[in-house]
Amino acid sequence: ILVTGSKGFIAKNLILRLNSEKINILEFNKSNSFSDLEDKIIKSDIIFHLAGENRSDLDKNFYKNNLNLTEQIAEVIKKRKLNKKIIFSSTAQVIKSNIYGKTKLLSEKALKECTKKTKSIVKIYRIPNVFGKWSRPNYNSIFATFAYNISRYRKINLFNSNKKIKFIYIDDLIEIFIKDCKLGGRNQTKNITNYFLITPKKLAETL
Repeated sequence: ILVTGSKGFIAKNLILRLNSEKINILEFNKSNSFSDLEDKIIKSDIIFHLAGENRSDLDKNFYKNNLNLTEQIAEVIKKRKLNKKIIFSSTAQVIKSNIYGKTKLLSEKALKECTKKTKSIVKIYRIPNVFGKWSRPNYNSIFATFAYNISRYRKINLFNSNKKIKFIYIDDLIEIFIKDCKLGGRNQTKNITNYFLITPKKLAETL
């Protein structure tokens, strides 16, 4: 199994779980080159494409780390006519107009197009906010940010304090991924449904 973005929050949790299954894991992250990526794609049976940009001040970083990287993966699969199972971590924000959601939606389309020209299949997961171990404060989710600041007696920003936010616990998400590893199937786009709702105000009070 190839895991892209292997140093990231979701990927680290996935790799921990895969290690318990005694699976051979190939890792790709920012320290690797494109030739490394191509070689690892060829050697893999399943690709968990988890790499991506979800927070940056520069739009070009979203295009580079979301869309361009995905297009590179798709191009290798098309060029070599590979038969791969791809599990892609997209976002519930694809319906919004922000640059993160836009580049994730374009990435979805690139992977779907790649499967039309090969025997590969893609499972796309549109994921809400994720929390749990190794989540970075001020980066991955409001949950991690609140936990970090509250535990250090720092102020928190209760923006949209009464707007409900969807959350899924990281281990629950990983179990969905693991189950999908063991299934065959066809191209699918799935919205994560086993989330819970909480407002920033209630989250802060609970923590």
